[in-house]
Amino acid sequence: MPIVPKGTPWHAGFPDKMKEEKKRHKSRCYYYNSNKNYCILNEARCIGSAHCDDYRENNNH
Repeated sequence: MPIVPKGTPWHAGFPDKMKEEKKRHKSRCYYYNSNKNYCILNEARCIGSAHCDDYRENNNH
């Protein structure tokens, strides 16, 4: 009887972003207020750029 591996193969990984897409960071978000860790668009604490649907790159950085 052949041995069948279980689980995810070691070489399986996460899908890559587009090469030209820059990694997000909340300090570069247009709506982020760094003094308060606050999103001025949602009027709440910043949830982080990776999870935000409203993220917009600030061209000043």
